[in-house]
Amino acid sequence: MSEVSLPAFLAGRLRWAGSVLHTACEKMPDDRIAWHPTTEGNPGRVTGPADLPGRRVARRPFGTGTRVLLDQLLADAGIAPASLTGPEAGSHLEVAMTVASGQADTGLAVRAAATALDLGFVPVTWEEFDIVLSGDTLPAAEPLIAALRDPGVQSSVSALGGYDLSRAGSVQLLD
Repeated sequence: MSEVSLPAFLAGRLRWAGSVLHTACEKMPDDRIAWHPTTEGNPGRVTGPADLPGRRVARRPFGTGTRVLLDQLLADAGIAPASLTGPEAGSHLEVAMTVASGQADTGLAVRAAATALDLGFVPVTWEEFDIVLSGDTLPAAEPLIAALRDPGVQSSVSALGGYDLSRAGSVQLLD
């Protein structure tokens, strides 16, 4: 599979004149979306999609980025997403709570949720969070951009663990 840069991909699809790509944050390579084993570590040795059949997997709702990622990982491993059992969780923290309470054996969510509940964490991938705006709406986004550049805000977000804010607040023209 060839990789296409996000700005090039978006520029070819957006009809807005002067569209901009604004980077909110990125996941750090060592702080990824991951499988949450139990508080006892990883007794089931969950390391990837191949380990999920037969386990109760906490899943985010259809349409969320985490669910799209999980379903793609399963499909790539030749596993039908519908074959998994387990509860649906409305947030990353709910995925972690479901695992911590024993209602699920594992789930896919961010490190901060696992850390908050002292769960194990097995890295899966990292992702970038961007905001795409029409160029004429950029002035309305200035307070958000300023906040993302603010050292105090960056310190608070960094304290959660798992976020690289080195490009936060950057703006790129997509012409």
